[in-house]
Amino acid sequence: MGLPQLVVMSGNLDKIKEISVIFNSMGLPVVSIHDVMTTVPDIVEDGDTFISNAIKKVLPLPLVPGRIYLADDSGLSVESLGGRPGVFSARYGGNGLSNTDQCQLLLSELGEAPYRNAHYTCAIALKFPDGSIRTTEGFMRGQIGFSLLGVHGFGYDPIFIPDGEKRTVAQMLPEEKHQISHRFHALKLAKQLFREYV
Repeated sequence: MGLPQLVVMSGNLDKIKEISVIFNSMGLPVVSIHDVMTTVPDIVEDGDTFISNAIKKVLPLPLVPGRIYLADDSGLSVESLGGRPGVFSARYGGNGLSNTDQCQLLLSELGEAPYRNAHYTCAIALKFPDGSIRTTEGFMRGQIGFSLLGVHGFGYDPIFIPDGEKRTVAQMLPEEKHQISHRFHALKLAKQLFREYV
């Protein structure tokens, strides 16, 4: 019997691509939920933590022998903004704003403030064929820059400078980001849970 099928529950193509690249580098191929289900549940992400939102995404998915579901919820928290945007990262500033708009909004809120500590969080929920759900969490700590720099990545990557770096995440090549990102650290732990199961 082969490895279980790992199915990513996300409509974010950039996120699916990142998860696929990271897991493929670990020898674990993944498929999108849209490849295995014609009707995907519409999830309201109204949890107050990244973990609770990740769990909400896998909770309604049907149990299928040999299939493990993976959902991710992630975002940026800025200390001097009281942790905002946090769980609202994807819809910060309201619906319809582009990633660039959201970065500009966050920069305008910070202004010239010298204290710019921030961190990315990625929460992963895995739902196994027996219905059990296990979670992991990963972090990438750093600072918010003063302008948008770089063309790679997505979300707040053009304004986030990881600790130990002078470049924003968007100035890094994808393979560099995948070695230090919050998603990489969370998926590394998720891989351990996957291996324990199989």
